[in-house]
Amino acid sequence: MVLVGVQLERGSVRGGQMHMTAGSHVVTTPDPAVVAVDDWPIVVLDTEPGDCTVHYSHTLHGAPPPTGGLTGDERARRTVYACFGPTSLFEALEPLEDLVAVMQRSDGVTATVDEKLRY
Repeated sequence: MVLVGVQLERGSVRGGQMHMTAGSHVVTTPDPAVVAVDDWPIVVLDTEPGDCTVHYSHTLHGAPPPTGGLTGDERARRTVYACFGPTSLFEALEPLEDLVAVMQRSDGVTATVDEKLRY
């Protein structure tokens, strides 16, 4: 699956930012005994509102929670994602729809889609 993200807020250390593990897309489930995962470089994305990111869903990625200290009109990182994948993937996920429709807030608290839209 390919994920396209449009950044709504600036991605920074204070506000939270996406971290990608370069090279991780080639191994779906890395086995540390076979693959030297510690040697993979971490790429930290500094983004501005309106920036677009595109990545393969099997790329190891994540966004640590904001460190705080936001000033002025700074806000925690927010991103809108569109996912593109084969129809068969979404059909397979249908029984898990309630689980898939849960998102995680930037402060680490899990929220439903309805709750997320209120932020």
